[in-house]
Amino acid sequence: MTTPPNSSPPVRAFFLLTGTWEAADLKGPMGDKLGLMPPPPASAGGPITTMGGESLAWAITSKSKHPDVSAAYLNFLTNQHASDVMTQTGNLPAVPGPAAAALPAGSPEGQLVAGWQQISANDGLTPYLDYSTPTFYDTLTAALQSLIGGQTTPPQFTQTLQKDYGTFHQS
Repeated sequence: MTTPPNSSPPVRAFFLLTGTWEAADLKGPMGDKLGLMPPPPASAGGPITTMGGESLAWAITSKSKHPDVSAAYLNFLTNQHASDVMTQTGNLPAVPGPAAAALPAGSPEGQLVAGWQQISANDGLTPYLDYSTPTFYDTLTAALQSLIGGQTTPPQFTQTLQKDYGTFHQS
């Protein structure tokens, strides 16, 4: 590629499709050259939808012997102090607080929080597929390997996933 006279060299950009958990590690070598953004909407001007979540799919079951202790732990993970610690370490807090609001808008951390707030405001977060059943991650990864390897067809792939999902929800 040549650059026309009296012009700036071309800007080179690379995209890495990943999750927010990579932000702090990527910022180390890239500094403020790192840019973060949510995925684009399916149609121009439409709402942004993406798969994700904050940490694991935490829940307190109805069979818990100590639901108050479980609730206290979940509160600890999502309280103001936890939010500030997550923000200060370059991670996305479950509930962005004052420390997140004080981030410079153009910084990688500010972009991360702004994207999260944009997705959340439009109820655009969908759960990870592997949360569907206790065995779904293993089923999904094995079936995907078979699909990519040409050992199964797309209809067989979806039937395998549906069988896992259906069996769990019928039990």
